Amino acid sequence: MVAGCALLAERDARLELATQYATLKVIAETDVTAEQVLERVGAVRLIVETDAQVTVHNLAQQVRQSISWDRLDAADQLLLNAVLMDAELRLAEIVGDGLLDDQGKVAVGVLLDWIAEAAAIEGS
Repeated sequence: MVAGCALLAERDARLELATQYATLKVIAETDVTAEQVLERVGAVRLIVETDAQVTVHNLAQQVRQSISWDRLDAADQLLLNAVLMDAELRLAEIVGDGLLDDQGKVAVGVLLDWIAEAAAIEGS
């Protein structure tokens, strides 16, 4: 594993828990199903793997646009936004504001794994 990605790759327990909790809240509180979350995870993985022009900021914007914010209560909106901001900041620490490099792609992959794990739990 790439050393610069250790922040996420070594399983930051708080960020992992917050990410998975937020994923489960989105599934439970909105019209998004576990299967749809897994499809979106796959779509983001494809973008990260094939688009040479991907930045952390672009990915964060796409994720935010895909959330049905109005279906979440204020506390859940606050939590989800905090989780997204934390993830974005941690990824930016690894790769900066520029294009995702290999370290950034590994870090995004770790986050996507956490989301997929939570969706799989909900979907089972």
